[in-house]
Order: sequence, then structure tokens, then C-alpha cells
Amino acid sequence: MVPRSMKPLGLKFTFDELGDETREIRGEVAPAVLEEVVKGMVGELGYRAETPARVEGTAYAAGHDVMIQAHVTAAIGFDCVRCLTARTLNLDFDVRHLLVKRGATDAFPDDDVVLEAGDDAADDETVPFDGETVDLAPVVREDVLLELPMNPTCENATGKACGDLPGVDPQPDVDPRWAPLLDLKKKLS
Repeated sequence: MVPRSMKPLGLKFTFDELGDETREIRGEVAPAVLEEVVKGMVGELGYRAETPARVEGTAYAAGHDVMIQAHVTAAIGFDCVRCLTARTLNLDFDVRHLLVKRGATDAFPDDDVVLEAGDDAADDETVPFDGETVDLAPVVREDVLLELPMNPTCENATGKACGDLPGVDPQPDVDPRWAPLLDLKKKLS
């Protein structure tokens, strides 16, 4: 249980600040920081960070490691790769990370600790940290990057195909070489 009297931790804190209790974490990753990783992902179209990535969750010490559970929201702009219409993708997802102190594997020389496929801990994303300072901004930045579709379309942002949206021409100019097929499509419809 998170003590109500404690101020939430930011996205950067020291291991000692965790203490023995689960601590609330809250913070934002600035759009400029997100922009560094998302810009140019889709060639010249690119992604644009429209809002900061907001993070709310909990952190607790697990021995020398840190367990993070958080909810992330962000708005990322893009141009549809099909119709080139500007859209916004609203990301809203949960993450779990186990931050492992660098060199911690040396503590188990006989490999007594093994994570198996069915183990809940094996499903967490494991991230190394220096054992003193926890900085979640780079981790959240990577989480946002991994949530983005490779070729974003109107459907990713709205749930509807390009031609089904108001203001989008369902039949763009057709290359004359494809015109006979378009005529055939109209006859069959």
C-alpha cells in the first residue's frame, strides 16, 4: 500500500528514496525528448510528439533491484502512409519493468535463480541500472517507441479506413494504367 503522506517520486530518483515501502511515481517525458526517437521513423513523414508522455505508477525495492509498474499516456502525431492526412495516435498502455543492479548476476555464481517461461518475472522487461540512481525517462521513451505502428494509417488513429473518414477523398487520382481495373471494380460493385 502506498503511504498517503509521502510525496510521489519523479521519473528520476535514488534507490535509497524507495525505502521499504511501495512508492508512487509520477512524471512526464517532455515532447522534445520523445521527438529524438520518433522523428524520421516513417521516412520523411515521421512521427511528432504532440504531448509529453505522462507516467503514473508504483516502484518498490526487491532486494537490490527495483520493480516498476506504470501507466503511460501520450499523443503522437503522424501523417497516414496511405492518404497523407495528419492524424494523432493516442497511446494508453501499461508497462512493468524490473531494474536490475549492474553486476547483480555475480551474486548468484551457481545460477540458483532461474526465470522460467511461466514465471511472472520473466514477462517483465529487465533493464540494468547503476544501483544508486533510477532514471525512468529513457525507459519510457523506449516504451513509447515500441508502441508505435511501423506504417501508421488512419485506421491506427481512428479505427476507420482512410476512405471511410470525412474529409478524405476515397478515390484519389488514379494512374491511367490502372483505370481499366477501376472501371472493372465499379462494374462488379
